[in-house]
Amino acid sequence: MTYATEDANMQIGFTANGWSMGQTVGGAANIALTIWWNNPSNTLYNNNTGVTATESANDAIGNIWIYKNSFNSPVATYTPNTVSGTWNVTATAAVGDWFVVKFQDSSSLSPARNSTKDYTWSAPIWYDPAHADAPIVLACDPTETPTPTDPPTPTSTMTHGFLIKN
Repeated sequence: MTYATEDANMQIGFTANGWSMGQTVGGAANIALTIWWNNPSNTLYNNNTGVTATESANDAIGNIWIYKNSFNSPVATYTPNTVSGTWNVTATAAVGDWFVVKFQDSSSLSPARNSTKDYTWSAPIWYDPAHADAPIVLACDPTETPTPTDPPTPTSTMTHGFLIKN
């Protein structure tokens, strides 16, 4: 249920037939995908270097791609141009198929990324109803923006919008 991102404050979620990203899923072969994102614009503080940076106010998600079994061409695309939102889409699957969601935002804190912007990649899901994991869904309100502190106070638990359901 983890994801990789080049954007320090990007938050995503991805479910398939009620299973969370990172799981082997079951259910119907017409997989119901729910994808959400939240890319709040706020001040980011890096405790390791003591540096702060402010993300652009227009750091909207410009492109979302869903890949199936390869990264050659997406099976679905969406251009939301919003900071947060939800996309519901259906994709057809056969046993053994995998899916990954890729996001691209509209701005970047890194000067080297100005032409390609920041990317975020979901964890994959695998479709195999006979060997599906027990569904664990990470539910989050994509419109909830954590309140930053300067510097942030470390905690041992997540406090903003995450709930694990069995």
